[in-house]
Amino acid sequence: MERNAGAGMLSSSENSMIARFLLLLPICLLTACQPGNSAGGNGGGTTTNANGVTDYNPDADPRPLGSLIQVDGIGPGARLVSPFNLTGKADVSWYFEGDFPVKLVDTSGNVLAQVPAKMQEYGIERGFVPFKAALLFIAGPEQPARLQFILDNPSATEGIHRTLEIPVILQ
Repeated sequence: MERNAGAGMLSSSENSMIARFLLLLPICLLTACQPGNSAGGNGGGTTTNANGVTDYNPDADPRPLGSLIQVDGIGPGARLVSPFNLTGKADVSWYFEGDFPVKLVDTSGNVLAQVPAKMQEYGIERGFVPFKAALLFIAGPEQPARLQFILDNPSATEGIHRTLEIPVILQ
């Protein structure tokens, strides 16, 4: 069948190709939007050590977590009483404009508290910088939770996602 250039009609093979595309497009979109699938990233993942400390590293940052952030006096199973003062040190790349988010979440992922960890020294261009934060929360006795230290990425730049998560018990 020849195309009539003035009429703007499509050939049957062109119509068939468009129909197949329109049928496959929703399937591709639904598959891509499923949890665990991403349009970017380079094969990173989540690792949990024997003590229960988790490194969320979806972008496969090759740097060891210990070279990016270190938390003072809190290990897996630590018992936290509100108010709780957090201290430690993080690589300058972990901060944005002098702070980074810290979240306390319950086992269902509900946020119990969120505060900024504030940089304690300024003008440092590389290496570790001390931080401090005061965490206030309300919890039941012996409530399990997770303390998350999140690399600050306010622009959601692709390839810059990292979180340290420590299991704790709230008092």
